[in-house]
Amino acid sequence: MLHRGLPLNRMHIVAVGLPVLVAVALVAHQMAQPDSLTGVNGYDDGVYMAGSLLMWRGVMPFADFTFLHPPGILFLLGPAALSSHLFGEANAFVLARVATAGVAVANVGLVALVVRRHGPLAMFAAGIMLATFPAAVAATQTVSLEPWMVLFSLSAAVILFDRSGRVASRRRQLVAGALLGAGMLVKLWVAAVALAAVATVFFAGGRQQAQRVAGVAAAVFAVPMVLFALISGGGAITQAVLAQAGRERTGPWAVPIDQRLAAISGHAYPINPAPWWVLPTALAVVIVILLSWALRWGRLRPVDNFVLAAGTLMVASVLVAPQFYPYYPYFAFVGLALVAGTVIGLVTSRPASASASVAASASAVAVASAAGTGFPAGAKSPMGRSRVGLTAGVVGAALVIVAVVNAQTALTTNRTYLAKVEPPSAILGWAVPAGACVASDSYAPLILAGRFTEGVGDCRIEVDPFGLALLKVGVAPSSNTVVFDDDLTSDWRARLLTVDAVVLVAPYSNFLPWPPGQREWFDQQFYLFASDDGAAVYLRR
Repeated sequence: MLHRGLPLNRMHIVAVGLPVLVAVALVAHQMAQPDSLTGVNGYDDGVYMAGSLLMWRGVMPFADFTFLHPPGILFLLGPAALSSHLFGEANAFVLARVATAGVAVANVGLVALVVRRHGPLAMFAAGIMLATFPAAVAATQTVSLEPWMVLFSLSAAVILFDRSGRVASRRRQLVAGALLGAGMLVKLWVAAVALAAVATVFFAGGRQQAQRVAGVAAAVFAVPMVLFALISGGGAITQAVLAQAGRERTGPWAVPIDQRLAAISGHAYPINPAPWWVLPTALAVVIVILLSWALRWGRLRPVDNFVLAAGTLMVASVLVAPQFYPYYPYFAFVGLALVAGTVIGLVTSRPASASASVAASASAVAVASAAGTGFPAGAKSPMGRSRVGLTAGVVGAALVIVAVVNAQTALTTNRTYLAKVEPPSAILGWAVPAGACVASDSYAPLILAGRFTEGVGDCRIEVDPFGLALLKVGVAPSSNTVVFDDDLTSDWRARLLTVDAVVLVAPYSNFLPWPPGQREWFDQQFYLFASDDGAAVYLRR
């Protein structure tokens, strides 16, 4: 049976629209920072954009170059990659960054819609929490996987459950399953959301409905992966699945759990020492969440159980990951926003008793992490509207205060985080010959300088030197770690013999292997033509 629930009214629209407007303002502030759209900041975005540019020119991931994720992002960036034929590579990269920022804004509206059964206050709370998450800039200011995989996860949840919080129709189950499968093609972490969805549907609607969602999700994920595995001789499975599963908890980004929790809270980056209050606060939040579910056990709907399961698994995925990068907290915080919005909806609804009402008020204030006002003050209660209105008002006041603080922190974080963004090296435009086949240890600067795809042809470039070293040696290179073995060195020599130029972010960058004798071999093949603080350009002798 299809349950449609009550239609969205004007207050629901306001509850979604205001957080979305806040998100637009904060994203616009990000993009307004110097060089935010056209500068170099990080490594991964260059891998994704370079991979998409190559794939849409017939150079296959997993077979012709290393790619340590499923290929979903390469397809999603396809329109931007194809636009490079008309507008150039640099502008295509800008388009991809703007699209990712747009997805981050859309996620704010979607996270509110997932909890829509609980009314405008819950919707507003979930949306404004995500909109003002102070550390969001790490995931949303350039091309990253997190906003895109959240887009598919939240879209699936909105479709899978109707406005009353029950499992929706068969057709919508199929669509939700397809979206979850597509999300897993972006990053395997979406499997956590898919697991929560399938379990919820199983307990709410039975085995047949659960199999329907799981089957479609598995098919949408498996079919492209099998095709790429056939093309690459199994490389797709080795790189996108096995290499990730086999990563070790070592290196500078093997961050302790307290620092991860601090980063997820938005108050510290993982490289900073965690404040003393992080673990006690995390324990208190868990108690509040469990208390809220216990107090409203009889009023729970399938969507509420999904939110608790998905939020738990999303946070767990980030906490147990072998490495922890600054953009990881975004995925976990989406789960927290869903749970917090649901908790606020549960505890501001009709209380079961006077003691439950007091506990509900305390719980709501404890989980309030963003802005809002007491929308559902007209809710009915056997104890009178005033008690429910008071609870909602207390929650709303807490939301307003924390939202303002979060927004101010987000603005400061934007400026601080983006201050390190620099324009691509000025020498690339003239030192790298037009049409040259160029190998590099970081491709974002080359793309932004318009010196990446002109000479693709038959040359064998590697868009992810970091990933290649991790795949072949099992250890990731870094500024302080030189990684090599005979297989990796031979692979690089074979590739370098096909290129006309080499661009490194620093002379003899550690992202390439330099065993004894390799520098001498390299110097016999190439000479240093030009260099500055941002790049060293080597041309073939």
